[in-house]
Amino acid sequence: MQITRMNVTPEMAQSWLDAANTGNRTMTRRVVSKYADDMIAGRWIDTHQNAIAFYDDGSLADGQHRLSAVAIAGIPVQMFVAHGLDRRAGGVIDQGRSRSTADAITIGKLCGLTKYVNEAVAMVRIVKLAETGFQTVMSAQSIADHIDRMADLCSYASHALSGATGGIKNAPVRAAVAVSSKFVARDTIDGFCRVLISGMPEKPSDATIITLRNRLLTSTHRKGGDDRIVNYRMVMRFIKAYDQGIILTMAKSTSELAYRLGVFDEK
Repeated sequence: MQITRMNVTPEMAQSWLDAANTGNRTMTRRVVSKYADDMIAGRWIDTHQNAIAFYDDGSLADGQHRLSAVAIAGIPVQMFVAHGLDRRAGGVIDQGRSRSTADAITIGKLCGLTKYVNEAVAMVRIVKLAETGFQTVMSAQSIADHIDRMADLCSYASHALSGATGGIKNAPVRAAVAVSSKFVARDTIDGFCRVLISGMPEKPSDATIITLRNRLLTSTHRKGGDDRIVNYRMVMRFIKAYDQGIILTMAKSTSELAYRLGVFDEK
């Protein structure tokens, strides 16, 4: 087997896909979009595991998503290209244990945050979905870039809710606290989180927090984007009401975002 590093152009990528991609799994378009976004943004990093590989009969063994991304991005990308792979290697390609996004960010030192990385990854994903309405796949580097932009907020929310249990410790609640802390005084958020965790009111207006707490601890939501965003918006609504001195006695969902970071807005 021979491996070389070359400049893979969009034309070259498309020609390889047309002529040699004859025996691969079904293409996942959102993965292609994720790769293309990184290539266009200059976030793509070439590694030995990103090699484009061809079997000894000339057919494509590995790399259809990356080649498709190059074709879509419309720019040349430096890649390792391997030729002469034994056909039996097809039985072991992509069979290893995948690293989680948080693993990739931590091991690769992709962002400045060194604590609460798992929590920050989940918060970034929720904020993106809530503010854009799109549940697209984000690369580890893209998430890391946004963690850097939200690092203080993510760290604050993770610490403020570090003693939470049950539905209070979920990512939507942390994300709502994180975003709200950009617009509401931290001492106000501190009091909100303290009562939310303990369930012990400190003043009459804390009745709002207890209403939310009861909802979060008794709700049985399915895992998934829609349910997470419902809780995210609801928690922010309660934080805003608490900050304004409004007592809420019913935990109703809302379609409105009380606060918006705008970190995913198009430049």
